[in-house]
Amino acid sequence: MIVAARLLRDRRTATLWWAAGFIALTLFTVAFYPSIKDQRSIEDLLADMPETFRTMVGYQPDVPLSSPAGYLHARLFSTIAPVLAIVYGIGGGARAIAGSEEAGTLEPLLANPVTRGRVLAERYLATFALLLALTAVFTLALLVLARPFDALDGISLADLLGACGAVFTLGLLHGTLAFTIGAATGRRGPARRGGHLRRRGRLPHPEPAQPRRQPPALAGPQPLALVPRPEHARRRPDTGRDRPPRDRLRRAPDLWVDPVPPPRPTVNVASRGPAPKER
Repeated sequence: MIVAARLLRDRRTATLWWAAGFIALTLFTVAFYPSIKDQRSIEDLLADMPETFRTMVGYQPDVPLSSPAGYLHARLFSTIAPVLAIVYGIGGGARAIAGSEEAGTLEPLLANPVTRGRVLAERYLATFALLLALTAVFTLALLVLARPFDALDGISLADLLGACGAVFTLGLLHGTLAFTIGAATGRRGPARRGGHLRRRGRLPHPEPAQPRRQPPALAGPQPLALVPRPEHARRRPDTGRDRPPRDRLRRAPDLWVDPVPPPRPTVNVASRGPAPKER
């Protein structure tokens, strides 16, 4: 498991920051529960709201919002926690293979005596082991921080673990899709877009390779010659006075485009005969 251990070591700092963010979010959420505890006016207010708004905030008629279960469902498990798990899963899945290939670190790894299947399997396990650890931190934070604010009254441990497991499963689903697309295309862009599960259910096709930009064609009827650039044009154009002309080639920084004057017509004097005499 050397490949997995290396990935875990590389992602430990970012995962610690994510864990600190989950702990701060949990503390901020449960600390506000005593302010709305046993307030029936909130139920009457939400009953008059449109159905779309009640669905967006996670309100359920059979679970009062002033109860611990309704409050945690509306503030954490229906909006913020699933979104954060999806974002972390998609980001980790897209960076596992496609990010390394774009950064140029996958080729040196494959040069070692390891198979591609082993690299794929170990990086997948390591990526979602970090997601599992993040979900475990979130669960422990709820168990520890919600007790002083009575935000877990009437909620069994099995129900809490089931809700946190659903958050992990949601992040795992989107992260697996991003991991698969990133491993197939080698690019993080299609993997991140595919991890969002588009409305029509169609996966994005791999983006075609962008054609290499060609230097713009130089207009003008006169032929061109490439000569060394003058010294005054080698200076950085900080002002408009030192800026080189527009006919400089972008792909040849040390060359200068100098228009070649057309050849002048020559007259063969010997073939025209003697000059006329003056009268």
